[in-house]
Order: sequence, then structure tokens, then C-alpha cells
Amino acid sequence: MRFLVILLAIGLFSCKKNTREDTYLGGEIINPLDSIITVNHNNAFIDSIRINKDGRFQKRLNITNEGIYTFSHLPEWQLLYLNPNDSLAFRVNTREFDESLTFSGTSSVENNFLINMYLMNEKNDDLILSYYKIHPKSFAHKTDSLKNHRINQLNDLNEKHDFSEYFLNVAQKSILFEYYDMRERYAFLIRKYFPKRSDDITDQFFSYRNEVNFNDETMLFHIGYMRFLDNYLKNKSIEHCQLKNKSCFTLNSFSNIKYRLALADSIFTNTLIKNKFHKRLLEEEILHIKNKNQLAQVEKIIKDCQLSDVDKKDLKSSANLQSYFLEGRFVGDETLITSNLDKIKMTDLIENRPLVITTWSNFSSAYLNLRESILSDLKQKYPEIKFVGVNIDYLNENQWLASLKKLELNPKFEFNLEFSESELPNKKYLKNHINRLFMITKKGYLKFSNVSFSDKNLESKLLQLLN
Repeated sequence: MRFLVILLAIGLFSCKKNTREDTYLGGEIINPLDSIITVNHNNAFIDSIRINKDGRFQKRLNITNEGIYTFSHLPEWQLLYLNPNDSLAFRVNTREFDESLTFSGTSSVENNFLINMYLMNEKNDDLILSYYKIHPKSFAHKTDSLKNHRINQLNDLNEKHDFSEYFLNVAQKSILFEYYDMRERYAFLIRKYFPKRSDDITDQFFSYRNEVNFNDETMLFHIGYMRFLDNYLKNKSIEHCQLKNKSCFTLNSFSNIKYRLALADSIFTNTLIKNKFHKRLLEEEILHIKNKNQLAQVEKIIKDCQLSDVDKKDLKSSANLQSYFLEGRFVGDETLITSNLDKIKMTDLIENRPLVITTWSNFSSAYLNLRESILSDLKQKYPEIKFVGVNIDYLNENQWLASLKKLELNPKFEFNLEFSESELPNKKYLKNHINRLFMITKKGYLKFSNVSFSDKNLESKLLQLLN
């Protein structure tokens, strides 16, 4: 009933002649997670809309150009097609954000098409896992059929609603890039799990690569386009390794990410796209720095790339922080804060036992639950190892202690970091080290750094820590 009231309001707005180039956006959020919605365009902030106590919101926005925008209600976000003078509403339940999102009003057909396409594309993972064992020719036939079906759906809607040239172009590209991405992901799975069948994937399977615009700035906002580019880089890095007769399916290895950085530099001529990948890959690369030689390589890449001075400064600060986590470094003299707000050196915490530090954030509750589940199992399997937690959110110690109580964590095994005044600016880069394990020998040396909870070699590394 409440949504009908909102739709009535939209009708009243649309009946009035609007002499200004502004756009009405309203609707309802069920189970809101925040007090506002923000609207952005090409990563630039447009406006924010406050949500009232009933979950409703409405505002006139200064939209001067037709385009694909994004709206976010943290931590969720989605695409939004808007025109000047639109009167648009949407309704969403945060418990099933994408699945429940529906639009009404002007441009609602276009927006409902985009969200339906997104939901169908999310099911591509299931399709690939269902069919990746079949021959490449058969998979190509299935993806061709799927692409043609979606193109036909779009054409039928266009005949009925007469989409703008801009939207029709975006929608067609969306379908094509999802189609290309399915082929890239299929090829990767074949090469990884069925390497003997890799020769069945001919150049014809990748014929679309000759037609793709790798520098389409108009699609910079689109999830499918960016995912395709990302998976293309991954596949090309694998092809390179195969030529060199190397095992290279560890995509998060330092060498693989370094090669993808070089690929991005050679493939992308559009500055926005190149910088987007440079920044993201460098952030990944920094996390996998294990020694001083790798640190020096990354520092040189940061220096030579075309990122802004602000981005370079951020990356340099992040790399500087990573220098504290180099494997083999002595960390016994580092200081932590106990739940009694006392200081304790790492050597005193170790007590002649191997130590595993797990980092966590109060703003990552899903991972926190996963962490507790995995740690409970590991503590039983490896009683010789001491496991402790370190929170990286709070400078305010009282907030940290309140969080421990709220989350029912044992304060005896929880610690916080001590930062000097000069080190405080770097604290924000600790977010890159959330939900990681740091394994320290009983002599106080860092043996394994930034280990993921999903690392398939996690227990192997714990055994090495004991030896």
C-alpha cells in the first residue's frame, strides 16, 4: 500500500510540466541499512537522499544528461538509468537486495531490463559450472543461443517501448560483454582442470577478441564489461605461462599480478580504464610482497605509472605499511595493546610457542563469523600454536573494548595495535589486511604473511610453523 502512495506521487509529478531539467527520484527501502541513498555518475558524487523513519525517500535531482548512474545504500549498490525530467521510483528489500529491486515510473522499463539482465548474468556461474565439462564447440553453441535469446528479448522490448539510441547501445553491449565473459571463464576452467583439452580451444573460440573495444569509456560503469576485461587479463596471463611451460594458476601470486599489470599497460590506451586496473592490481600486488626485492619492484611500478599524485601517495603509503609484514622479518619487539589497556611485546605474548595473529574488522561481520568457525577448528587441531586476534578498526580504545563485549570475543586473546603519531596516517591502509593470518615463529620471526582463511595450503603452513 505504501508503495502505491509513492506511485501516485510520481503520477502527480509527471502530470505537471517541469520547466527545469531536474529529475524526481523516490521510493521505499525495506529494512534500511543506512539513513541515506547516494547517487553517483562516473564515480562522481551527484546527490544524497535521506530516508525517513518509514523507509521512504524522495528528492529532485539535477540530472542534465541521459546516462547510466549508480545508486548506493551501503554496502549495496546498483545501476540506475536516468534522463532529465524523469519521475522514477524503486522499491527494494535489503535482505534480498538485487532480487527484490523493482522500478516504476518513467524509464522504469529500461531500469527493470537492466536489473533483470544483472540477475540472469549472475546465474552465468551456475551455467558455466554445469557445462564446463562439455567440448568447446558445444559450449560455444550454448552461449551463442543464450546471447541470441537475450538480443531478441531486447529487440521485442525496443519495438514496444522505442528505447533511445543511447540506452539501446548500452543494453546491446551489456549482452555482448556478458557473452564474451562466459567464454573467458570457461576457457580458464578448462585450462586449470582439464589441461589436456586445452588444445580443443581454437582461435575461433576467441574470435570476438578481434572485435572487442578494450577501451570503451562509455562502459566503464558496467560490471559485465569490467569483469570481462579482468578475466581476459587472467586468461592472457595463463596463456603466457603455458608458453613458458610454467604452472601459473595461482592468480594471486606476485609474478602473475606483475604480468597482468604489464598487460594492462600494453592493452589499455584509455587513461581511465588503464588507471582503474593499475590501481586495483597494484593494491593486490602490494599485499603479496614477500621480500625487499619485490617491494623495490612495486615501488618502481608505482613511480612509473600514470596514476594521479594522490593515488601514488596512497599506494606508496600502503607499500610502506606492507614493509612491516615482509616474511622473515623479526617482529618480537613490536608492541600490542591488551584488553586491560596495558602494553605487551610480541616476545612476551609468544611464550616460546608459535603464534598466529588473525586480523578482523567490526565492519566485516560475515568474515568475523567465518573466522571464529575456522579458528575453533584450528585451535583443536593445533594446541601447540597460540591463536590471538588483532582488531584494526579503532584508535579509540573504549570503542574497541565495547566491540569485544558486543561480539562476545574472549578479551584474553584479543589485542589492538599501538601506533606512534608518525605512523597514524598509514593506519587506514590496514583495511587491506583484514581477515588475514600472520604466522610467527616461537623466536619472533614472521614466517608467513597475509595468509587468507581460504588458502588451500593453510594447514600445510601451520605444520611448517611447528617444524
